Amino acid sequence: MRLIRIHLIVPVILMLALALPLAALAASPKEAVEVDVQKVLTTLAEPAFKDQSREVKITKIRSIINEIFDYTELSKRTLGREWAKFNAAQQAEFVKLFSDLLEKTYADRLLAYSNEKVVFDKENMLNEVPGRSLQQRPDRRRQENPSGLPAGAEGRQVEGL
Repeated sequence: MRLIRIHLIVPVILMLALALPLAALAASPKEAVEVDVQKVLTTLAEPAFKDQSREVKITKIRSIINEIFDYTELSKRTLGREWAKFNAAQQAEFVKLFSDLLEKTYADRLLAYSNEKVVFDKENMLNEVPGRSLQQRPDRRRQENPSGLPAGAEGRQVEGL
């Protein structure tokens, strides 16, 4: 009898273990961002957090942010084709410097948060924008205006010409 219960319980536990990650993956991008932002805002709003030194605050926020962002992927996307030209050591150095730059740029803004309400508007998936598919996104680098100049170059003057 006990052996039969174990045989029934084990598959149920396995099904639940496999189903829970799938449920997490089913969340929309907006919901995923909302959850992550809420983690940061909850931490920023804690009274105990506000009494800590700047360095301790930044360390705590950094630990949350590092769970959210993949700095290697952000670095690859930032550099585009140039990423492949870097060797592994240069890539690692760039990732470190890039994450440091982002931290220095946004740390004070986050620490200045004073319980403002963050509102998430509706999300639009790229493939859901009416009349446009992912393949139809314009490539602005190749657009030309009627004068034959690259897009954005019309109306610029070069001194001495």
